[in-house]
Amino acid sequence: MDQIKRVVHIEDVPFRENADTTGNPNDQGRWKSLIDKEKGSQDLSLGIGWLRPGEIHLLHHHEEASEFYYILDGTGTITVADEVVKVRPGTSIYIKAGDPHKIVNDGKKEMIVLFGYNKLEWPSIWDE
Repeated sequence: MDQIKRVVHIEDVPFRENADTTGNPNDQGRWKSLIDKEKGSQDLSLGIGWLRPGEIHLLHHHEEASEFYYILDGTGTITVADEVVKVRPGTSIYIKAGDPHKIVNDGKKEMIVLFGYNKLEWPSIWDE
């Protein structure tokens, strides 16, 4: 049986650059994975992403994975399908599998987003 790491501290997890991990060199921001298959999860993924002012996590979708965003800090604009929403701390967004989505930090400070998937893998398909 695989070892499950039930407790992870954010300081012990390395940053990953979006451009290096999403397959799109124009994708901006960085993130840390807190729950994933490498840590023993068999059914979900959780991470935290950071976007500096002006950075954009480009329009994309995941064919088989639903996703959520929860804004921890900062402000910005999130597009899901045909809806564009201004977000601030405390905003939650549900993204069903197949819906195109995008994050823009149009605020003056770093935007921090908790995100999660109902799958262990969530390949991105770029829509821009």
